[in-house]
Amino acid sequence: MSLARPDVVAVPEGSPEFTRRQNLIVWLSCVGNPDHRQDPWRPLPGVPSGIGVAVSSLSEAREEVRRYIAEYDLGGGNWTGGQIYRAGESEPIARVSYNGRVRMQVEQESPPQSLSARP
Repeated sequence: MSLARPDVVAVPEGSPEFTRRQNLIVWLSCVGNPDHRQDPWRPLPGVPSGIGVAVSSLSEAREEVRRYIAEYDLGGGNWTGGQIYRAGESEPIARVSYNGRVRMQVEQESPPQSLSARP
């Protein structure tokens, strides 16, 4: 018996999926970086955080993320956003990493697991 498990795959920049028009929301958020003596439990002072921005493609979501990171001079330790949702849905379908890579959630079959140990 195999069970479906969520996995992630990178979405190539030139692929049709990357530019396909759809109704999406990208989540923009940040926290303080403890490496710089900032509070990791709160957004950086003066930086809007926890905002959903409507976008029309994965490509546009990536551009919004890059703009937000650049505008507020965020480092990798500050970035907590990037989740992409279909409008009206609560489960993310993809995520934009700090480095701008877009990765989609996919369902894959889990390999069968044996109940006995192999030598």
